Amino acid sequence: MSGDQIKVDFESLKTLKTDLQTILDEFSNADSNSETTANSTGHDTLADRVRSFSSTWSIKREEMTTNVQNMQQMIAQIVETFTKVDNDFKGSLSDAGQTA
Repeated sequence: MSGDQIKVDFESLKTLKTDLQTILDEFSNADSNSETTANSTGHDTLADRVRSFSSTWSIKREEMTTNVQNMQQMIAQIVETFTKVDNDFKGSLSDAGQTA
C-alpha cells in the first residue's frame, strides 16, 4: 500500500478460494482414496495400517475442513466487500465529475 491507495489482488484471492476448494474436495474423498490405497498395497498388515491412519486422521480432517470452509467464507466476504467499496468509490468519482 502506498499513500492513500489500497490495492487488492482479486485474482490471487480467487485462486486462493479455488485452492481451498481443492483441499476440501481432497478431504471429502480421503476415506475412499485411503481404502483404494489400502486395497492396492497387496499386504494385509500394511493395508490395515493405511485404514487405521485414515480413521485416526478423520477427526483432525473434520476440524481442518471446518477451518478451510471458514477461510473460504472469509475470502468471499473480502472480495464482496472490496468490490462494493470499489464500485461505491467509482460512483462517487463519477458523481463528483458530473457536478464539477
